[in-house]
Amino acid sequence: MTAAQAIRAALSRLNAKRIALLSPYPAWLTDAGLEYWNKQGIEVTHTELISLPSGDTRGVYAIRNRQILKTGEKFIGSGADVLLMSGTGMPTLRAIQPLQEELGIPVISSNYCLAWAMFDSLGILPESHHEKSLLSGYETNLDNL
Repeated sequence: MTAAQAIRAALSRLNAKRIALLSPYPAWLTDAGLEYWNKQGIEVTHTELISLPSGDTRGVYAIRNRQILKTGEKFIGSGADVLLMSGTGMPTLRAIQPLQEELGIPVISSNYCLAWAMFDSLGILPESHHEKSLLSGYETNLDNL
């Protein structure tokens, strides 16, 4: 399963038709992603890019949690059903819970959706405690990682 397939499945599970997109990629690659989501029938209500030091997409590995959280604040009032943090190289796990609390909407990322899809395919999804989280409960275990 690709990250895009996992994200589509997650968006379906969350009944999301409108997303806000946080992208760590250059504008040309982000634009390709926007086109993809539009073709999938998903409306992108707001897009923000995290600036990389150069146009080299390998810079995604240097992004820090504070950059993600600071950029995530810009999505307040975006009108989206879900915030999608795209990019499998961007370290998003620690940003999901604080952004969900701040924005009041589900926050997902490429790797988060891949993990959810893996658990789903194995039939071992954790019990969901609320509609805003696909993998409810992981947040409390982050400090043990």
